[in-house]
Amino acid sequence: MPDGVRLIRLNCRGGGSSDWTGRETYSVTQQVRDALALLDHLGIDPAVIIGSSRGGLPGLVITAIAPPRPSCQSCRASAPPPPRRAPSQRHRPEPRLSPPPCGP
Repeated sequence: MPDGVRLIRLNCRGGGSSDWTGRETYSVTQQVRDALALLDHLGIDPAVIIGSSRGGLPGLVITAIAPPRPSCQSCRASAPPPPRRAPSQRHRPEPRLSPPPCGP
């Protein structure tokens, strides 16, 4: 690991060694809140966010709602959740999201 770089692994609620806190807290929305709260608590801004499979979804949402927070993001085997649409709009093609560029 390069000097000055910290690796912090968030163990999301209900996964790994964390306690199960109930179905209502096992959501991408709650995982985003937890991740941002952890970054705030540790005073980390900006951060590089890496996620895999379902773990990449909170990173995608953080990038969309708090663009300055992640300086770079990497997702493996993740895709954004489909947007919620009114029934009259469901026949329209899904929009494509582009991740922010990594690096300077």
